[in-house]
Amino acid sequence: MYMRMKKAAAPDNNTMIPVAVTMLGDIPALLYVLPLTSTSKLSLFTAPDGVHFSFTNDVIILGVTGKHEPLTHTSDFHITADGKTQYLTYIRAVRNKTERVVASSDDGATFHVVHKTPFVNEPIAIVPDHAYKDHFVAYTGNESIRAAVTKDFQDWHITGPLIERRTGEFDHAALRVIGATTINEGILAVYDATDYEHDATHLLIGAALFAYDQPYRAKWRSAFPIWETTLAKGDAPAMSLGTIYYNGQVHTYWRTQKNGVISAILPLSLCSPQSVELATALERHPSNPIIEPRAHKEWECEATFNPAAVYLNNKVHLLYRAIGSNGLSYIGYTSSEDGINFEDRSEKPVYIAKEHYTKIEAKQEPYTNAYMSGGSWSGCEDPRMVKVDDMLYMTYTAFDGYHPPGMALTSITEANFLQKNWDWTEPILISKPEQIQKNWVMFPEKINGKYAFLHAINPRIRIDYFDDPMDAEMAIESPFSNKGEWTRWDNLMRGAATPPLRTKDGWLVLYHAMDKRDPDRYKLGAMLLDETDPTKILHRSDVPILEPNEWYENEGAKRGVIFACGSIIKDGTLFVYYGGADSVACVATAPLDTFLETVKQDRVSEETLPMRTAHITRTKLA
Repeated sequence: MYMRMKKAAAPDNNTMIPVAVTMLGDIPALLYVLPLTSTSKLSLFTAPDGVHFSFTNDVIILGVTGKHEPLTHTSDFHITADGKTQYLTYIRAVRNKTERVVASSDDGATFHVVHKTPFVNEPIAIVPDHAYKDHFVAYTGNESIRAAVTKDFQDWHITGPLIERRTGEFDHAALRVIGATTINEGILAVYDATDYEHDATHLLIGAALFAYDQPYRAKWRSAFPIWETTLAKGDAPAMSLGTIYYNGQVHTYWRTQKNGVISAILPLSLCSPQSVELATALERHPSNPIIEPRAHKEWECEATFNPAAVYLNNKVHLLYRAIGSNGLSYIGYTSSEDGINFEDRSEKPVYIAKEHYTKIEAKQEPYTNAYMSGGSWSGCEDPRMVKVDDMLYMTYTAFDGYHPPGMALTSITEANFLQKNWDWTEPILISKPEQIQKNWVMFPEKINGKYAFLHAINPRIRIDYFDDPMDAEMAIESPFSNKGEWTRWDNLMRGAATPPLRTKDGWLVLYHAMDKRDPDRYKLGAMLLDETDPTKILHRSDVPILEPNEWYENEGAKRGVIFACGSIIKDGTLFVYYGGADSVACVATAPLDTFLETVKQDRVSEETLPMRTAHITRTKLA
């Protein structure tokens, strides 16, 4: 459908250039700029039907001193509504200096400069009528899509990439955010994925839906372009003006090569993933994160995460991974009576990595494959701990910078552990040398009189048994496969998370997995194994029991990560200890019986099913 602008009191349409779209109350509005020799003039046009626009008022911008702001050398306008207040951002070049200005207005006519933002070379789309913990939310980026939050438009917190280019997909080129709006299902961010370097005439538009109350969490992403067209002369779209939600539809407006305006309408059926209740009653504790880095301790000033756990003498004891200023990983200790408040904390590392390769020739060249975990380049990573008889055993990932990361094992007597006499046995490498291995766990009791190591969970459970767990010759062979059933949420398996816990329904094992349809998000699942033959899976959660949705699971060394290494049962409650964003340690709990019952329930998640391509309706504005 074509849109015609009424010429009421409007300036000469032939010289005006549309620059942005917004909502004035419940009415769509277009912002136009009239370039003049000495300055530029802004005007607003509105259309109750979103089609036939007519002149409403001129716009002035006042600086902090009350004087009119010059509008020469301005570009990249964006305007958004927050209730009755409009926020206008634009880039201005003055005396070889480029800055992005933020101005606000309560009447849509007089704007007052609020602040200058750091987003000079990147587009920014502020989410309309939305606050996250009393902060404005915006999406930004011209290579990948990131989130930014601010309370005053001066101090901003900017995440790492949330949506990145995908090799072999329609959005393999640089991604540029072009709009954001709120809909019933969440926050819709629209991005331009056109490959301007190799095929600039083929416009490709994608979208991602973020959780309304968790703007860092991408709920889904378009598998195909939601709009694509071949650019031609004249009425082809040339520049995005933004995105609005109007009359139950999402409209994206574009300026054409002849300075007209077209609008593409995205059907909301496209943006409606099925909501799915989590499989369990596992709840994060409001005190999270429970362990954070200490800036005055060089050995743990960068990160404290992925804690192992054991329950002894009515206390919960954690061994957590710490990263120091030198990039090395150490093991720290803390304990708590209630499993939540950890105040008894070691002043120094309680375990430091030792040589694990004494029986093979030491390499002189660094490990050639790119490997870095949680910001660390070597050391002892991701401990798991169990008590068997009067000994405590700790498995961990060992990496020295010269050999592939492998699994190591050490032990300490229960008496020494409780007395904090950190007299560990010499560690041994229990995986094959020169193989990459991670995420192995030990059973907390003997099975059929033997020590048991669970070292693979996909496509089947693999367990090796030994008479002596510290046998330096064991060298377990563990073929690795991460391929799962493509229809399940855990179609990309990572490995065991926490050591097994004996329950009335069998061995409870938590595991890490990802969904290829919801990439780059480490989630937590649960399975129950047979008590006498733990290679048999009795039950397996059909949806994740925990997903990285909170800020402390997305703000850190690696966004979108829940990585559990320890769990205990205390007074009928399951405590799960995990790392958030490879930076901090957290805890989630659930009544054990309720947890077990829900793990045994069959549910199928549809939240991350691929999104269908949009059907686009196009309109035109002269």
